[in-house]
Amino acid sequence: MKAKRRTALPARVAAYLGIVVHLLLVVPLLFMGIVAPLWGVGILLAVWLLLLLFAIRLLRRNPQLVLLVPVLMIAFTIGLLTVGDLYLGWTA
Repeated sequence: MKAKRRTALPARVAAYLGIVVHLLLVVPLLFMGIVAPLWGVGILLAVWLLLLLFAIRLLRRNPQLVLLVPVLMIAFTIGLLTVGDLYLGWTA
């Protein structure tokens, strides 16, 4: 029988902190309609949801990587808004 592996407390705390920060990121995403069209906000929210599911999966497998999930969401948001501004004519 395989022994259950325990994760160190700092890694678990960091993982839950990453989840909380990612959950808080939904608030500014809801206000992105000021800059992006509705379909752009829909893309952002869909990616946010996929990354949340990915973070929950990482919580058990590799909890120290959960802190990267909010960073990925912020980078994707900035990238999408930049592409939208430069090529699609999105303006505030």
